[in-house]
Amino acid sequence: MKAHEVFSLVFCGLVCAGPVSANVIGPVDDRGTLSQKAPEICRAQPELCLQPSERERLRQTTGYVYCPGGKFGNEAMASGFMVSRNYLVTTAHTFIDSEGRWREPLADCFFQNQASPSVRLKFRFDAQSFKYGQAFPVLRGQMDYAIVRLAETFTGKTEPLPIYVEGPALAVGQPILGVTAAQEDLWQKVDPNEPIIRACEIMDRDYKGDGLPSAIISDCDNTAFGSGGPNLVRKNGRLFIIGLMVGSGTKDKYLAPYSRSGQSFTFSLAFDGHLLRDLRLLAKDILSSD
Repeated sequence: MKAHEVFSLVFCGLVCAGPVSANVIGPVDDRGTLSQKAPEICRAQPELCLQPSERERLRQTTGYVYCPGGKFGNEAMASGFMVSRNYLVTTAHTFIDSEGRWREPLADCFFQNQASPSVRLKFRFDAQSFKYGQAFPVLRGQMDYAIVRLAETFTGKTEPLPIYVEGPALAVGQPILGVTAAQEDLWQKVDPNEPIIRACEIMDRDYKGDGLPSAIISDCDNTAFGSGGPNLVRKNGRLFIIGLMVGSGTKDKYLAPYSRSGQSFTFSLAFDGHLLRDLRLLAKDILSSD
């Protein structure tokens, strides 16, 4: 049996037992597989059009992060993306549960990309290879990030996308893309080995100071398994990663209009503050806009 088939069987155990809810911001559900949605986005929003080579980069360098959580029964699946051939970014709550327990044994956690054939890589969690922003992550917390070294250097044929270092260009109204692995409510509806994308927009910004990464508030539909995926933007013809999707509003807001007070939004971290500091301390081979 191929690796991606085993992977599908493992995760069906998490989602195939019955219907699940989702935080999808109205008026329509804009999510779809990369193969399905990329041509639609090219027609509707040329500034967000993904070229074939860029689509392949996403397949190669984004995907799933999975921790079986055998010690405490706290398994988790999330999305993640490479920022270099050696480092991956995801959320801290991918590795630590809401009670502050690590999803041990961490040696069993891995990243799997969405290429064909897929590549599975484990992680290194020593102090020189792993940094996270918050020991007890709170959903949508502005320190809910993790940077972890891959146990082996990624040798795929494409480089990860560069990150966009925060600047005034990331303003309200900016068109962006959201990219994740297949989300919980889509698992039985699409090919779970393809990235899920959607076109969306920056709706608000939060700046807390004191080293906290600034927040990007968007209408990018997102739900379980989507935390840890990247937001993308095109600047001067180049495609950049601008943010880490951390969380969303409540799951029972399906097709509710965008509203911060109504808990119908998605929350991402921009690459500034402690997130950028820690990224540069660890992943010295990252590509960036500065």
